[in-house]
Amino acid sequence: MILQDVVRVKNRLKGVFRSRGVLADSTVYDSCGRNAWLKQLPMPQRRLAALFGRELDALVPLRDEAEEQLLKEARSHPIIRKLETAPGMGPIRTAQLMAIAGTPHRFRTRRQFWSYCGLGIVTRSSADWSRDKAGLWYAPRSSRRAD
Repeated sequence: MILQDVVRVKNRLKGVFRSRGVLADSTVYDSCGRNAWLKQLPMPQRRLAALFGRELDALVPLRDEAEEQLLKEARSHPIIRKLETAPGMGPIRTAQLMAIAGTPHRFRTRRQFWSYCGLGIVTRSSADWSRDKAGLWYAPRSSRRAD
């Protein structure tokens, strides 16, 4: 949630600059270089941007601390090391995954676990359905009929 707050504040800060036609780059997020950017804004927007800047400066250390605590807690679970071997799964993503799923051992198969986590592959096609002589829809590969 703190990461979402940081992103929200960054978007609002950059939005203040965009609203006045100032195209700010990523240096606007640095507290040491922000004053040069603030001088380009009129006073009301300057105060607002300064407020968002102070909020961002306070949230960044909290985000780093929360990430450290998340990784520390994740290291205490041995399943994290195994999940990190999956492509695209780093320490933070696996820690978030385990916070949601609890433990993978409660699922009978790997497929159930990955599907629960939203990482399973699902293939659907609307071209698999046909009509029979009565006009009812059915899937040719299965014997079930749809009413």
